[in-house]
Amino acid sequence: EGDGIDPHIWFAPSVMAQFAIAVGEAFAQADPAAAGQYRDRADGVAATLDGLHREIDELLADCRHDTVIVSHEAYAYLLSERGIRQEGVSGAGGHGEATPQRIAALVDTIRRDRITAVLTEPVEGRQDAESVAAEAGVDLIQIYSLDIVDDQQRASGYPQLVLEQAEAVARALECG
Repeated sequence: EGDGIDPHIWFAPSVMAQFAIAVGEAFAQADPAAAGQYRDRADGVAATLDGLHREIDELLADCRHDTVIVSHEAYAYLLSERGIRQEGVSGAGGHGEATPQRIAALVDTIRRDRITAVLTEPVEGRQDAESVAAEAGVDLIQIYSLDIVDDQQRASGYPQLVLEQAEAVARALECG
């Protein structure tokens, strides 16, 4: 998580589709008798994830803003290939409190660009994100970095969880 590297690769369904194919192929090599089953299942997972990628492309295609304010910068894999920037109250690691200067700079960005919401996680960076939103007079929208999920989220499944986070971004960016 150091040096500005975003470890949240699970927000890239197209990359996860490639992983599915690679894992399926590894299992096929390890168990040649069932190779066709592994490849078929991997192809099915990849097709689902490629469909999710296209759905997110459509969801985030026509947005009023191209910058989203987030409690911590965990969403580069979801945003950057779609031309959307994230401005984090904290970096990809999400650790540490924001300085008063950082909060002031984000408030200035929100006001200048007429951004209407800040995305925040339930715990990590919440207090600073609340401060930014309150100072700027904008809404808070809940988002999850999905590095830890509860039982209810786990039951939703990966594609649904990623789509829900993209929908939160779309609300913040005023897409559609």
